[in-house]
Amino acid sequence: MSRSLILLLCCTAMACGEGAPQASARIVLDGRFADWEPVAPIGGDELDPGTGAGLGRLWVTNDEYSLLVRFQVMPELSLQADNDLELCLDSDNDATTGRSVHGIGAELCWRFGDRRGTFVSAAGDTEVEHQHVGLVTAPTVTGTEFEIGLALDAQPAGVPLFPGDTVGLVLLDGASGAVVPAAPGGARYQLRGDSPPPLAPIDIARYDASHVRLLSYNLNNHLTDPERRTALARILNAVDADVILLQEVRDTPTEEAVAYVLALLDRGQDTWYTAKVGGENTVILSSFPILRADSLGDSGGLLLRLGEGEGSGGSEGSEGSEGSEGSEGSEGSEGQDLLLLVALSMPCCDESQRRAAEADLIAGYVRDAKSGAGEFGVPEGTPIVLMGDANLVGLVRDRRTLQYGEIVDTINHGPGALPDWDDTPLADLVPRLTHRPQAFTWHGEDFPPGRLDYVLYSDAVLDLGNRFVLYTPSLPQETLEDWRLAVEDTDVVTDHLPVVADLILRGNSEQ
Repeated sequence: MSRSLILLLCCTAMACGEGAPQASARIVLDGRFADWEPVAPIGGDELDPGTGAGLGRLWVTNDEYSLLVRFQVMPELSLQADNDLELCLDSDNDATTGRSVHGIGAELCWRFGDRRGTFVSAAGDTEVEHQHVGLVTAPTVTGTEFEIGLALDAQPAGVPLFPGDTVGLVLLDGASGAVVPAAPGGARYQLRGDSPPPLAPIDIARYDASHVRLLSYNLNNHLTDPERRTALARILNAVDADVILLQEVRDTPTEEAVAYVLALLDRGQDTWYTAKVGGENTVILSSFPILRADSLGDSGGLLLRLGEGEGSGGSEGSEGSEGSEGSEGSEGSEGQDLLLLVALSMPCCDESQRRAAEADLIAGYVRDAKSGAGEFGVPEGTPIVLMGDANLVGLVRDRRTLQYGEIVDTINHGPGALPDWDDTPLADLVPRLTHRPQAFTWHGEDFPPGRLDYVLYSDAVLDLGNRFVLYTPSLPQETLEDWRLAVEDTDVVTDHLPVVADLILRGNSEQ
């Protein structure tokens, strides 16, 4: 079912007052919370650091796609594993049906630490996974605050998850014994009325032809799979990037991988400069000369000369750190003629120690390139971009290392340093889906969709134009036809999504 809704917040009197009105708000599910400001808490209190553990405030709202829930916890934890949090929904507003939990009759109880839930219907209890309820969560790193979405049109076990317009909610923490709302009977939330402010769709086109388009796409070792070839070609040509970062091209030699991609591109006869870097075998195709290509663990560092474009020379592939002669080539260049680009492809999943070490290595690489203390230096004001599959699914400190330069292992990687030229953190772009208020870049079977692919950049010297995550199942038919895409394309190619960012060199064009 499709609902165009905005809200009236109805709680039990002990939670937040009878019939408390709810402000209109457009929430983008991206792990940031400023857009929740118009939404009143539905229960709970401010977290007290002195208590050590427990639950804080709980917010509920919805848009035309999802029931949206925001909540606070203590201590810092990962929402995807190793926690005892449980969200129970009385989705038919009937305390006599479903599982009896703190005064409500819950049709769905979702156990975040297990990444599973139980759905109760007339047919009995059914174990469900995130796909069955349309669950999206953010952020994927540890924290004390999270937001989630549950699809309004979900039908676990063939039964609508939201059969009516009123939902009861209870959030429980098995570790601390905390429950929000504390009073039995939970909180009542009513889906009503008007739609939130319209979500402006994002056009795939650049704002200006002079903008430098970067594409990051983790192909999960499926580059040359013939069943994915047509969908991949459609995506690459619709995006039409100047610099293409393709992660996890493990089993295909560099020359073969480059030739395969060029054969897919409408611009394949143009001049492209190529490299392959890192333990995860990221293949780079660039319209601009690659002066350096350095392996940084599974990731890679690149120095591009943006002052020279297509047709300015031959296309030479390089593996690992070959091509480092670009150090001399950068002397005397203006900073805006160069781009220091880190192609992220960091260790995944439970490899937290390797991921932390690689984050330290990358932070030290950027620090040394800026200062000239390493193998090469870049002129002051050189734009810096970290882009790719960061696999940030563990401690939030790994994200802080990349963004703030906070090196953990200073013995092996030297002191930390703020990475932007004005001694500030890098900006976190957080592009969203072109036609959905969500920012996930990965969707697979074992975990809910989340943002694993990042774009961090030096906003002191660099502006960004268009930016988006391409998810073809969300595109209207007219848009698919305009860009010669098919609705299943991104699902066919891989479980990661294409992430696009357009660079605006200062003074080069209008935004």
